[in-house]
Amino acid sequence: MFGENCLNLLSASSDTYVIFNAIGDAAFYFLPIFVALSASKKLGCNSFLAMMPGAMLIHPGIISLLGGEAPTSLFGFIPVVHGSYSSSVIPAMLCSNIAQGAVCFGAAFAAKDKKLRQMAFSAGTSALLAGVTEPALYGVTLKRRIYMAAAMIAGGLAVSSWV
Repeated sequence: MFGENCLNLLSASSDTYVIFNAIGDAAFYFLPIFVALSASKKLGCNSFLAMMPGAMLIHPGIISLLGGEAPTSLFGFIPVVHGSYSSSVIPAMLCSNIAQGAVCFGAAFAAKDKKLRQMAFSAGTSALLAGVTEPALYGVTLKRRIYMAAAMIAGGLAVSSWV
């Protein structure tokens, strides 16, 4: 707000600007770690192990390695896709929403139980239109292993094709 693009009260190189900029950007910069922590609490797994991949995404060494033009490989033969935080977290969340919604609609069309059909249609609609997947996850897919497996496979295939 006070920088060169708004009120021109502070230089972008001033200490005050750098501190305020860091305060404003910190939550977004560390978002992969916060998302992993939240997911680990919901899934009941070890929080520190869940946060490690998120921390790796924002590590300066990884950012510079994957930001270059040269191909990257692990152990010299496993190719590593050059991506960034924005090309990994956002598409994964979007693909997960789509997969949950699609599985719910598939369950609704296949269900003979009227109550399940109603729940699956409304959960699928909220997942696809609003991005709210809790009704789909807890109301439909977690209750039946085949639906959960279908959502995981669909989400994984969607993310892998996106990257």
